[in-house]
Amino acid sequence: DDYESFKKRSDDLKNRISRAREVADDLFDEWKDEAYSFTNKSYRRQSLNKRKVTMKKFYETANAMSGIQQKMEKVLSRYHEHVLFLKHNLNAKVIGQLKVEMKNIMGDVENLIKDIQYSQKKTTDFISDLERA
Repeated sequence: DDYESFKKRSDDLKNRISRAREVADDLFDEWKDEAYSFTNKSYRRQSLNKRKVTMKKFYETANAMSGIQQKMEKVLSRYHEHVLFLKHNLNAKVIGQLKVEMKNIMGDVENLIKDIQYSQKKTTDFISDLERA
């Protein structure tokens, strides 16, 4: 099913983005702690500035990816709704065709009942003829 495949890919993307954020958060926390361990104030300042620039770029990218993933979920939701709508329309057509078939079957059953009644009358007439003879 295409929808299930697309949904799985969207969920995988969401999980990958989440994992990347978790790893980045841990790395940025560690970076900060380590930067404050510098006794050289110039190194500390440069490291914290580089961290700030790197964090900004990373989170801009991660937020953009999250936005894309959220849009994918909306598109998938509309796609799934469209597929269900088509399925329900097909179901209605099939049920309509089944009604026609049921009407044909009922006609066949009525003809069969008439044939049985005719045969039963012939059998009853035959038995009556035998009893008179």
